Amino acid sequence: MKVKLKKSVDIPQEIKAFTDRVLATPLERIAEALAGFVWKYEKGDFYHWVPLFNRFDEFFDENVRSRPDLSLNSAGGGEAIPPFPTANTLALLKVTARILENCTNKHLYQSYEHLTALLAAPDKEVVVGALAALVAFLRKTHHSSVRFHGHPQLNARLFDLCRGWGGKEEGLDLVACANRDESHIEKFVSKGTTLHFDFYVETAPDVAAEDGESRGAGGLQVIHIPGLHKIGETEHELLRRLVEKHDVPQELRFRLLTRIRIAQAFGTLEGRRHLVRVRLMAFCVLFQSNPLHGDMLSFFMSEPEFMNELVGLVQAEEGVPLELRTYAVRALAVQLVDRSRHSAVINAIGVGGQNGVLSILMQDSIDDITSSSSDAKPKYNAHFVEALLSLVGALVSSSSGSVALSEAGLIPTLLPLIQNTNPAHVSLVCTAVKILEAFMDFSSSASAMFRGLGGLTYMIKRLEFEVGLEGGDPSTVGPSASSQGSDPFLQETKRQKPSGADGTVKQIPYACRLLLKSLLRAITLASYAPSSGTGTRPNDADSLLLYKCLETMFLRAREFGGALFALAASVVTDLIHHDPLCFRSLHEAGVPDAFLKAVKAGVIPSSEAVYCVPNTLVALCLNNVGLGRVRDTHALDCLVTVFTSRYYLRALSGDTANILGAGVDELLRHVPSLKEEVIDVVVAIFRALCILGGDSELLAQEEAAVREAEAKEQEAMDTDSRPSMESGEVAAGDVDMGTSEEPCDSTAVGASRGQGSLGGASISSSPVRRRVPIPSEVLERGKEQNSDLCLPEYISHAAKMLESLLSNQDSSRRLVENGGVDLLLRLYRLPRMPPAFGSSSQSHPLMSIFRPLAPNHSQVLPKKVKQALAAQLDDALKAAE
Repeated sequence: MKVKLKKSVDIPQEIKAFTDRVLATPLERIAEALAGFVWKYEKGDFYHWVPLFNRFDEFFDENVRSRPDLSLNSAGGGEAIPPFPTANTLALLKVTARILENCTNKHLYQSYEHLTALLAAPDKEVVVGALAALVAFLRKTHHSSVRFHGHPQLNARLFDLCRGWGGKEEGLDLVACANRDESHIEKFVSKGTTLHFDFYVETAPDVAAEDGESRGAGGLQVIHIPGLHKIGETEHELLRRLVEKHDVPQELRFRLLTRIRIAQAFGTLEGRRHLVRVRLMAFCVLFQSNPLHGDMLSFFMSEPEFMNELVGLVQAEEGVPLELRTYAVRALAVQLVDRSRHSAVINAIGVGGQNGVLSILMQDSIDDITSSSSDAKPKYNAHFVEALLSLVGALVSSSSGSVALSEAGLIPTLLPLIQNTNPAHVSLVCTAVKILEAFMDFSSSASAMFRGLGGLTYMIKRLEFEVGLEGGDPSTVGPSASSQGSDPFLQETKRQKPSGADGTVKQIPYACRLLLKSLLRAITLASYAPSSGTGTRPNDADSLLLYKCLETMFLRAREFGGALFALAASVVTDLIHHDPLCFRSLHEAGVPDAFLKAVKAGVIPSSEAVYCVPNTLVALCLNNVGLGRVRDTHALDCLVTVFTSRYYLRALSGDTANILGAGVDELLRHVPSLKEEVIDVVVAIFRALCILGGDSELLAQEEAAVREAEAKEQEAMDTDSRPSMESGEVAAGDVDMGTSEEPCDSTAVGASRGQGSLGGASISSSPVRRRVPIPSEVLERGKEQNSDLCLPEYISHAAKMLESLLSNQDSSRRLVENGGVDLLLRLYRLPRMPPAFGSSSQSHPLMSIFRPLAPNHSQVLPKKVKQALAAQLDDALKAAE
């Protein structure tokens, strides 16, 4: 089924070039265009690949849907069936699986009906490819998980593929079939190569029995053909002949095809391993396809040895391919989706205790991949370890599983993986960190053990490695680097501006960002979470290293992205709230200044980054030094740009504006001394919106204010330069160059002169209230003649923020006193505002602002509304004349 794009998507140039090349290739040669495809992109978005998947659907519609051998329809038996396009189909399936493995929104994939049909393909590799695509579609990763509701036909075929061919008592168990040593299975091969299939029909036919094929009375039909692998017919030819001879119902034909495949392939080791692979993959898909509970119960009742066979396959080391052992681990892991299966899985793998199957495998495999040399061939690979970690991650989500893992000594086993810096194992490290986080959250004793084994130190050092500080030049970041120059905040603003060829800052790889998120969460939990049971600060060395990492993440905020910026800010907030005395250490390490620099340079256009700003400012302002830095940097001025720039529209969508307003309200509750600054910023936001809407009066006022501020700044610079020149002349003419006391005195004299000329006493006694500047970009856009189509959205977001802020009566009073009501009413009369704005959904947040204002300002509000209506009426009459 083709997917329709519901939104305009900017497809990356690399993906678009590849897709265009495939689209330009004829369907019969599509394998050539797909040859050599590898995933080399960042986090996948399914919408980027919709044109490609729609092209794949065209291929399937033309080459798969109408084939009678795939639909198992015997009506077309007399017609010649064209050769199956094996090469093209395999190429499509491999690319599909690779893309689905890396897409976050892969639930949009709708072509599973074609994959269902391909399970009946005449080529065994195509069957494996279809199952691999389904496994990739349903597999839970770090960034995505699919809750697939299944499809009746797909689940029916998966059930048939999962059915066994005999148990251990018959010598046909999974380990015996996959083992390179065939001495144990030689005498049982004849059982596996015999086709035995029985079914019922409503009425018994009158046809007599033939050799090797018997029919019972009462509608029972039995097909029994020994040595099927010696017959020269293909599986589909055999199926067609048996269907025509025995009139097998449509719903049983795929089951018969499956039994034919088993009998034909069982004669060779390669064929048996293929059967084991298909059975395990089908089971992994089936358990995640929302099967009926009763059907699964009947499956386990009919296959009572299946769990023990899986564990035996996992334990088998000699003679069994590692790929099959990996699939066996995944088959155990997917069962943990059903909580009722936890006890069965735990009992089967013997998790509790150091001698359990899982404990031994985890220890051996992690030691192997973390310490194997390039000369020796490792016994395990990353896929096997990843499967084990997925099993452990599913177990740790339940109480019984966590208890069992605690007895198995999980923490000492996973710690070496945290220290593994192999780039190919980043995903494994990320999974291990998430498991440790969940484990510490479950048990306070686990957190204590984690710290006792040095786990917190390992994680902080790994954070240092991922941030890029290890082996780097510490002078490039930190207070020592930013203390030089007249305005370090201005320097940082320039440094963070886009510097790439396309005007953007390149972010670190997506896998590293995922790992950094997991590390920060785990470090916070192990250090300061109340439930950790070890609510003490890390040692000084670890704390300083952590602070340096946080500072670096703030200074390079655009490289790490909005989510990591918000998470680092949350860590700082938790540190200060948990231990307010640590602010001094944070300040000495430059963390608060780095955060304020990042905010002043422009908040990252991300929802998390936007609404984390007021929460972090609350923590910083709990200390007088932090409050002074927040005031000096005017950090809240960034909100003016946030609410007036198209750059932040997506970040403000949803509930972000409401959350941001609640955060600003919380800031005012904890730091009431900032009320004047906050109200000034809010007023500046709505003044900027009025300017964008074409309010020429406010635009003229702002331009006059800018010119006045520039004139005062120039006058101050001229005044400061005169004492400096005089002190320089004194130092040059009268001061001995070998001494340093007199220049210091002359500087002090110059400073006292400057203070006297400026009247410092009068300034300190009656400070002038600062006017929040409107961004120059807004003023330029206000001069343009064209209307900003996003203006209603700007107003809607700003109104949502203000509505949350007005729950405080003092805030609403200050807003009214500073002309906020006049600005709100001016929004309805802006020249560039759409005529239907007042009746649109985007005006509802603006109207809702007046509800909290009405009870407390019953005298002012009606008067202001009356004046606004009168002014609007006058304008309308003048326009009519």
